[in-house]
Amino acid sequence: MGKIPLVLIYGATSSGKTDLAVLLAKRFNGEVVSSDSRQVYKKINIASGKVTKTEAKGIKHHLIDIVDPRKKIYSAGEFVADADSAIVDIWQKGKLPILAGGTMFYISALLREVPLPQVEPNFDLRGKLEKLSTEELYKKLLQINSKRAKQVDKHNRPRIIRSLEVSLSGAEFPNKPGNSPYTPLKLGIEMDRATLKERIEKRVDKRVRAGMVSEAEKLHAWGLSYKKMRELGLEMRHLADYLQKKIDKEELKRRIKRDAWKYAKRQLTWWKKDKDIIWIPFNKKERFIKEVKKFYDRIH
Repeated sequence: MGKIPLVLIYGATSSGKTDLAVLLAKRFNGEVVSSDSRQVYKKINIASGKVTKTEAKGIKHHLIDIVDPRKKIYSAGEFVADADSAIVDIWQKGKLPILAGGTMFYISALLREVPLPQVEPNFDLRGKLEKLSTEELYKKLLQINSKRAKQVDKHNRPRIIRSLEVSLSGAEFPNKPGNSPYTPLKLGIEMDRATLKERIEKRVDKRVRAGMVSEAEKLHAWGLSYKKMRELGLEMRHLADYLQKKIDKEELKRRIKRDAWKYAKRQLTWWKKDKDIIWIPFNKKERFIKEVKKFYDRIH
């Protein structure tokens, strides 16, 4: 099999990646693969912004609701394996694979732009590491592999645990990217910062009205601990504080908006380094369609 064509939609949180993916999938007989690190988890629907049945418009979405958040941490390596499988399945059905989601590291790993160590999960070790705080885990990584520690966000618990797992196995972290199995078309949603910030704030308010707090209460009653909620980051971290009465609802919304804006800026900083992304204004849908049509005609 040659390289598989893959349309990738880049854009900051709240920029409209899901809607654009559905539009393009409808137009070009495609299916969507989610590259969102929280939409993989079951029952975290409103907080993660999962596509609804109405929004999906009959388009199949992959890698949503596949992991029990009470039981495991989903790694970038697992994402790459699952996404590879989903993309092959879509292409073999004669459909166009479209990737949409905001987890920068997942997307780079999928395209083999960043190398991943080939070390199997060690669930016994993970169970022991889970008992430590994120700060304790990071200190442990500093002691064991200071070079790797400097490359990892000290608040990113899943990546710290994976780094410890690899480091303690004696394996090396590869330095060179691999060969991508894909021929990518990279499309970026361009939006001025004032509009993006306004959309982020409106989306947070909408999710709170839609029942994000009651969803978090049900998740906790289901068995998702406050500790696990915090590990999932962004909204979930602040929802845990709210449910424990550490903050009120206005502070909850303020913190989520603040962190979502910071995350959006990190996403854009990461992706602006990639000169292969074609950035198109968010309201120019016909230009996105035109780019995909050129790509589609070339592969058929």
